[in-house]
Amino acid sequence: TSFPYLLELGRLSVNFDLERLPVFARNAQLWLGTEKKDEEVAVERPRTQSLFLRAISHSDLSVPGVAEKLLLILMDNLDSGFLNPRVSPASSSNIFLHVLEPITSSAIDMIDYLKSTFEGLVVKYAERLIRLRVENIEIKTRMEFVGADGNRKIKPVR
Repeated sequence: TSFPYLLELGRLSVNFDLERLPVFARNAQLWLGTEKKDEEVAVERPRTQSLFLRAISHSDLSVPGVAEKLLLILMDNLDSGFLNPRVSPASSSNIFLHVLEPITSSAIDMIDYLKSTFEGLVVKYAERLIRLRVENIEIKTRMEFVGADGNRKIKPVR
């Protein structure tokens, strides 16, 4: 299926041994990543863990309140992941959201809107994001535009 491709799981498997954890969201997957052992290093040390919440959404982020709703759902899923006994209390976490709905408005305006929206949400939910040890929130979407040849084109944007 295309789900692993959309969630970009291949990027994670380069540096981490991955184990899928249960999650209640239908369009999300939660992965426990344990740092891969470096065979070239003779000294044994504890390997760090990270939770990787990968989700897709068909929602239109330009609609007021949608971004906040998505962030709350994602944080709820991370909360459930930290309850798993295999997850170390010192684990960090990362959120990746792939929004499938293409952006059709002005690219500059939409990027500015998304930046200001998510900056505001990070400030609003800072205490919870810190408690969840979220190191990174990455949003991937697609911009729809008309190319020089007059054809409709779609370009991924992070």
